[in-house]
Amino acid sequence: MAARYLVILAMLYMLSLMTAASASPSLVEITNFSKNMNIATGGNGWGVGATGGGDWSGWPGPGTLTSSGSLGTTFAIVNDSSGNDATYIEAGKSLTVNLGLANAGTVYTLMSAAWTGTGQMTNFATVTFTGSAGATESFNLSDNVDMSDWAMAPLSSTALATSKVNAQVAWTSSNHTIYEQAFTLSSAFQSQTLVSMQITAINASGSAAPGLFGLDVQALPEPSSALLLGMQLACVAALGLSRRR
Repeated sequence: MAARYLVILAMLYMLSLMTAASASPSLVEITNFSKNMNIATGGNGWGVGATGGGDWSGWPGPGTLTSSGSLGTTFAIVNDSSGNDATYIEAGKSLTVNLGLANAGTVYTLMSAAWTGTGQMTNFATVTFTGSAGATESFNLSDNVDMSDWAMAPLSSTALATSKVNAQVAWTSSNHTIYEQAFTLSSAFQSQTLVSMQITAINASGSAAPGLFGLDVQALPEPSSALLLGMQLACVAALGLSRRR
């Protein structure tokens, strides 16, 4: 009888652990990526003095930005030692962000573009994720679908509906717009470490290029040592019960 109760208690314990774990994925804010501009003070055509630029009143950097879209993701806007808070990725070049995070599920970015105009550029940029055990996944981004020129009016809901990365308007002020993108990774990344993310400007021309302002990674919960202990208790109790019979 005692063994039977032990089996039931162990199973209930494991169920409570699994329920708690599934309800609380963690969001990791990545702020240490390489930066080359401060958009509030100018640089690379994004800030004060750019054509159609004006000021960036209301920009929260340094500070916290919560996306105004339905995703509502919160990003940390952090200045580096040079006072830069964002990265402009020149045409034909890449930005690699080292991550080293286990069980990654979804990656959220704050991105927009500069000097692109109104015409659509398909495959404007690619975002590639690499795992520690060989998993790779790439997403193609299109200008005026997944983001647009920062100095243009926000994209319409019709345009955003065609985005394959659930692009949404994250922040607007005057004639400035920043977008959020959500990259849902394949299940292969849940059994290995997400090593890096690389953004490449592949179809930009001249000074037209994407910019990265914020980055979050949602890590899915993994079985804890307590859960494994509960499984062991259940096995021991079940063995004892079978022997009594």
